[in-house]
Amino acid sequence: MNLTDKLLIATIILISVLLCLIIALLYKNERHKKAMIKLRKYINNKKSLNDEDFLTIYQKYRTHYNDFDLVGCYILHDLTNDKYYVGQSTHVPKRIYDHLNGNSGNPDVYFYYRSGHKFEITMIPLIGTRYLRLDDMERDLIKAYDSAKNGYNRSNGNR
Repeated sequence: MNLTDKLLIATIILISVLLCLIIALLYKNERHKKAMIKLRKYINNKKSLNDEDFLTIYQKYRTHYNDFDLVGCYILHDLTNDKYYVGQSTHVPKRIYDHLNGNSGNPDVYFYYRSGHKFEITMIPLIGTRYLRLDDMERDLIKAYDSAKNGYNRSNGNR
């Protein structure tokens, strides 16, 4: 076998390995895209997720954080007490995760979540609303859900 034949065989093997890697990455990305499409449907349709579904999705895809990150407001509805907490963030999923895990956030939400209360989570992206500022959107949501007087918010929002 001469040098040209050896180089040809090595090239064919290298191309085969690269094609296998590309196919594997495409398959993984396709599964990931389908999950992200599902999450985007919840977000764009302003549908709610229960706390278990949210945490499952967050845990599974937090390494691909940019794929479901959003700037906007969120509503945490304590279904047991029928009380609301409204918040805002430039990284909404991470902020919600922080509330539910006690990393930072509203201590009442964390306390009741850890006590076994079930929460419904709604994420509302700033883009596509009439609002130019998160503060304005959050303030209106706090008022709409009466979450400062009869919920877990401690103020009427930022000015």
